[in-house]
Amino acid sequence: MEDLTAQVEIGVVSTDTMAEGAKYNVVVHANRGQDSEVSGVSFDLKYDTSKFEYVGMENETGTVTESEGVIHFEKNGLSEEEFNNYYATRLARLTFQVKDGITAGEASFIIENVTATDNTPSRQTVPTRR
Repeated sequence: MEDLTAQVEIGVVSTDTMAEGAKYNVVVHANRGQDSEVSGVSFDLKYDTSKFEYVGMENETGTVTESEGVIHFEKNGLSEEEFNNYYATRLARLTFQVKDGITAGEASFIIENVTATDNTPSRQTVPTRR
């Protein structure tokens, strides 16, 4: 089975530092390489619930669901455009708030369980960790 995940690029644009009580936007993008066979992708974005409170999302495309510490994305029809074409590649803009008592530190968001699919029935890759 071909590993289609190599044909998908997932990008997370966020701050890497935090301050108590501050709200931050995290923008998630995905695209596929030119001449790629990939038609869709699903993955999880994990965040530290001891540091962040999930506030909400906007501009989402595809299916985006949130459960404690994990935001799951599913998107079909990936663009070949570069990430600077926000309209074509943005999956969602998420908002998080730093919890009280967290005065400083490093913010991290982790992409896991990436699965890419093409238009061939029952063909997908095994989930990987990025």
